Amino acid sequence: MKNWLVVANAARARVLEQSDEGEAYVHVADLVHPESRQKGTELGGDRAGHITSGKHGAGSSEYRSRTGVHEREHEHFAQQLAEMLNAGVASGRCAGLVLVASNPFLGELKAHLSEHLRKVRAGRTLTVLDRETPVAQIVPYDTQEVLAVRRATRKPGDLRLPAPPRAKTDSVSLLLKDRSSR
Repeated sequence: MKNWLVVANAARARVLEQSDEGEAYVHVADLVHPESRQKGTELGGDRAGHITSGKHGAGSSEYRSRTGVHEREHEHFAQQLAEMLNAGVASGRCAGLVLVASNPFLGELKAHLSEHLRKVRAGRTLTVLDRETPVAQIVPYDTQEVLAVRRATRKPGDLRLPAPPRAKTDSVSLLLKDRSSR
């Protein structure tokens, strides 16, 4: 089994697999969701829940959906991609996933990757990778071990914030310095 690299946004995803040499990646799949790029008027023909009286000036009411048409399409694509990734794990073709995705789409995709937790419940250990470096393992919980839950001793509003820095700070240069030292 090999690790998969998934590069995705709400309209397109590319799935790559480590080659046998381990240095390069081989193409596994390209998924394209053109609906995510369409205009909202092209996705939904009419306004959802719009009711208008037949008489002029009699008033009207409108129900606005909590989820817009674009968000629904993004969610649909995330579900399709997650099903493909879950199938790769279930078939044994994929040992681990490295996800590179836009911020809102990453959350939607991770919400659908439940197959991994089912495998952990069944006894399998999963390794979490960050840029091909193992950073954590998800292991089945030992029910023989007592789980100690600590309750909060203070309310969040009672906590004091740290004092602001006295000197001006260039956060970008600090970030670049931190990244170069890794």
